[in-house]
Amino acid sequence: MNGTIANPASLASQGVMNSGLLYHMARAHDDGTREYTPYESLYSMAGSRFIQGQATKGYFARPAGVRTVSFTGAAIGRLSMLARRRSPFGICFEKRLIDPLDEDIKPVRYLSRAHIDRIQNERVYPEGLGPEDRNWIDLDEPGEYSFSWEQEWRKLGDLHFDHDSVVFLIAPTSQISARLFALGHLIIPSSAIYNPFPHMQRVAELVELARRRAPEGTAIDEAAIEDNYLVHLAHRQTEMLFEDFYPKIRAEMHRDVEQMIYTESGDVRDPDGEWNLHEAASFDLDNQLDEYWEDEW
Repeated sequence: MNGTIANPASLASQGVMNSGLLYHMARAHDDGTREYTPYESLYSMAGSRFIQGQATKGYFARPAGVRTVSFTGAAIGRLSMLARRRSPFGICFEKRLIDPLDEDIKPVRYLSRAHIDRIQNERVYPEGLGPEDRNWIDLDEPGEYSFSWEQEWRKLGDLHFDHDSVVFLIAPTSQISARLFALGHLIIPSSAIYNPFPHMQRVAELVELARRRAPEGTAIDEAAIEDNYLVHLAHRQTEMLFEDFYPKIRAEMHRDVEQMIYTESGDVRDPDGEWNLHEAASFDLDNQLDEYWEDEW
């Protein structure tokens, strides 16, 4: 298993750190020869170390034939929104290892409709942007067309990557198999993405710890603290998935959720059919397993 690990509490005390985790969420796709499920897409990408660029969709039209690979730099609290739009499968990359020169993978710039119209009609770009940035521009119109929350990054063309550039994979526990483990990567169950609140709380505690320990006036890189926490979490989650007691605990917890009603989309409702997010979280099998871990943070 790869991934550099250090205790997040120790890392937090160091103050400013370089952050840079990017996520590519898998989805069903057709490569022209066959259709792939999200699981098959994840396995194919991780196994071949290759992601084929797709025609980029968005309000701001790009030249025909341009393909890009999309990533998100969103914090864990926002990842669930993207996972629900795509799938609960994904790959977490360390940006500096897939873009060592820091020039191929760029953040999308979200502009108002007025700016977009000026670009399209008058070829006038906002200060700091030009025609060469066309593939990294999209509309942000709150209430109508707004995807700035995705914090999208794009790379033109395809992505070839090394094994060590993968920090961890994301997949539902029901789909985590020996076949997926054989790829040699750390794995975080997607339940950590769908119910990120316990992890957000731990990250907040680490940020506060860093503030107390850092010299006065030192800037704290909160994103880096979260990145390091997630790497640590990936190690613990992967170790736990290998433990003999995991299947036993999982079976015991299944008995507790028999009264729950699951919709076709996998959402949880209480017996009278109403949404109950608290119960949905409390009956989440993987997050309940947190109770069996030592609290190292």
